[in-house]
Amino acid sequence: MSTIKLYANRECPYVQRVLIGIHLRNITPNQLDIEWIDFNNPPVGLVAINPDWTVPMMEQSPGTGFDDSLHILEYLDNIPGTGPKLMGATAFHCTQSRFLAHALCRGFLTPVKAVVYPFGHLTNQLIRSLDEGFYILNHWLEKLQTPFFGGHHLGYVDIALASFVAKYQVAQSLDARLPVPPGKAQTYMNSLFLHPVVQTYCGRDRVLSAMEKMFLTPKSIQDARNDSPFSESDFGIQIEKLNKQNSTLLQWQKFPTEIVGNLPAVRAGETAVFVQCLEALGHQLHVLFSITISQNGSLTLTIPLSGQKNAQHGDTPQPQQENQLREQKQQQKLTHRVVNFVSLAEEFLAQWPSFGSAHVSRFL
Repeated sequence: MSTIKLYANRECPYVQRVLIGIHLRNITPNQLDIEWIDFNNPPVGLVAINPDWTVPMMEQSPGTGFDDSLHILEYLDNIPGTGPKLMGATAFHCTQSRFLAHALCRGFLTPVKAVVYPFGHLTNQLIRSLDEGFYILNHWLEKLQTPFFGGHHLGYVDIALASFVAKYQVAQSLDARLPVPPGKAQTYMNSLFLHPVVQTYCGRDRVLSAMEKMFLTPKSIQDARNDSPFSESDFGIQIEKLNKQNSTLLQWQKFPTEIVGNLPAVRAGETAVFVQCLEALGHQLHVLFSITISQNGSLTLTIPLSGQKNAQHGDTPQPQQENQLREQKQQQKLTHRVVNFVSLAEEFLAQWPSFGSAHVSRFL
């Protein structure tokens, strides 16, 4: 077995880049050992290199290594493999590949990440930013005479884009607000997503699985924001139902002016990221709340029951409606949003031990 080791997680798009590179270079387990990460019990070797537990992480020898998926792809080109070089055969081609990858990661992937990462708030402004991203991709595609930047086979630039293109293709099929890529970008992105090697590591099922674990796919957000009212608008009844349904340590209490949940402490060093995730969730569902952190790391989440109505879908404040039926409908909508937030927060808390900040921080 090789002394060179890759610490990895199958659902991380940056790891997927490296796995595609290993596959195309045909690097064998005798050359490179892969250790799959359990974030509940991180390997000592990974922690020794990087206490933040980020993946992918390449270990050259115990305590020595480096991360960054693009750097690792370059490294793969410099160890023996029977597959073609990823960056090209000459110094010029390698430098050009590096230049194009960074240009497209910055100009094209930046807006793509903003709309496909579930913790990003999908606004019209973010959707419009895709125009510039697609323009930049099409600019470079116009110069190609082959299906991929790597020629007739995937190369370094294609691999740098592949896992995020896969996310966009899946997200676009779920949310009609995301546009079909214009020009050559559509053909290129379809061909890249459907490439057999890309399908192996970031096909639709795997992408959906990763999204579902974060609970915030465009479809789930749209469902959670659905204005269909509950048959019962009383918060107390809904919260009592949630407490009975859930077996987590989190129990919610309904007070006259607020709902309060006491969350147990998460892993050391992860509180800030966990709070960011909850804040993003509240932003997505237009639910206002506050969080306080105790000395032992436990969290108290408070949702006020006043001041929430004007948060719905970013509406500006409206004069108070005297119509009783309209007020009742607004109350039902508010119940729906807050209870969905509470329910998703429960689910998020339950999954956090197997997910954790080492992966989530990539998506904020």
